[in-house]
Amino acid sequence: MNRNPYQQFGQDTKRDAQRLRSSLLLLEAYPELETMVEALHAIDNGGDKAPLVELLKSSGSMRDALLADLIDRHDLEKKKGRGRPPRPAYIMSDEDLNFSRANAYVDDQLLDDPNLSLDERIDRAAEKFGTTRIKLVEFRDGRRRSLR
Repeated sequence: MNRNPYQQFGQDTKRDAQRLRSSLLLLEAYPELETMVEALHAIDNGGDKAPLVELLKSSGSMRDALLADLIDRHDLEKKKGRGRPPRPAYIMSDEDLNFSRANAYVDDQLLDDPNLSLDERIDRAAEKFGTTRIKLVEFRDGRRRSLR
């Protein structure tokens, strides 16, 4: 398996370079997702579902095995529609990544100083990551793209 499925990005267009940067930043933030992202990327860029099926079967979970069986038996096709196709969830925008980091910072502050209230931690994170308190609260509540 190609260890870097994103190596083709950044060679053609500015958009591809953005996708490479955001994908690699996602993997930096969540390294445990690397194999899953590679498998999903294989489907998005050619329809090869074998890596995902193998990954799910190897997890040892009955739920994943059933999902692997379903995926293996059906053809996956991209929706045909008008306009720009939706961005895959594993490709975060810079804004989504910033919110994700700010959210992690809020949680990490609890370990550093358990006496801080949630509101104080959110205010600190919003200031540190250059966003507003309202947007960060919306992100934490799942009302922004990444956590939907």
